[in-house]
Amino acid sequence: MGIKKRLREKAGGTLRVWRGRVSLVMIWCAGILGALGVICERRAAISRETAMILLAVWIFLDMVIFAVEMNLLRCPNCGKRGLPPRWSRGSVSHCSSCGRNIRWQ
Repeated sequence: MGIKKRLREKAGGTLRVWRGRVSLVMIWCAGILGALGVICERRAAISRETAMILLAVWIFLDMVIFAVEMNLLRCPNCGKRGLPPRWSRGSVSHCSSCGRNIRWQ
């Protein structure tokens, strides 16, 4: 095994920040959409059908978020899916499965 490969395995891997940002923006949008649907439905500010459409879109968006997190946010070392997203570059997290560092670039 080469020296570079051993150093890379020891140091951990990197993930791109855009993957975490996409996930976080989708989570925020889903939260706002869900809260808006519930609040408007409770206060009768909009029709019940419109509120149900908002809630259905919220549920669909949650399923899309789950799929994005399972496919984009994988540990580069062991392949574990569903890592917690990060917004900023240079942050370091640890994989709960293999324990190696994951740098966000």
